[in-house]
Amino acid sequence: MSNIAYLLLTRPEPAEYAREHRKDLTDLLHELLRYIPFRKGVGIPRVALEDVEMDGVVIRRGDFVRVSYLAANRDPERYPDPHEILPGRPVAPHMTFGWGGHRCVAVPLAMAEPEVAVDRLLDRFPTLRLAVRPEEVRWDTETIRRFPLELPVAW
Repeated sequence: MSNIAYLLLTRPEPAEYAREHRKDLTDLLHELLRYIPFRKGVGIPRVALEDVEMDGVVIRRGDFVRVSYLAANRDPERYPDPHEILPGRPVAPHMTFGWGGHRCVAVPLAMAEPEVAVDRLLDRFPTLRLAVRPEEVRWDTETIRRFPLELPVAW
């Protein structure tokens, strides 16, 4: 939630879109979740169960493979202008919650929380703004996660 709030406080276009297109808030949140690199690593290593060739690279049975959902969420073949937040982008599945057998079973709850939080923030604090310059926001440097340690705000 803090990453979403930071983006809405520092990016006028998605924030304005959120205010003006409340019925599309879920779609905007998916775009923000696709964009946010909320971890610093590339994920949990997996073990190949069989030999496979992908794009000319052979992965042997027993090899460790790291799947970067961060890179997948910024794949230019899947998302035009992948390093941009594009409000109104057609929703396409993203890897933020994993995929297949490794997809988080709590996705409905994980989506409901920011939907309610952002909707209430927009209602209750229509003039909410960051109270410091964006470069003054301190970020977690101690864990694998990526999030602001605090978000000083004013309204």
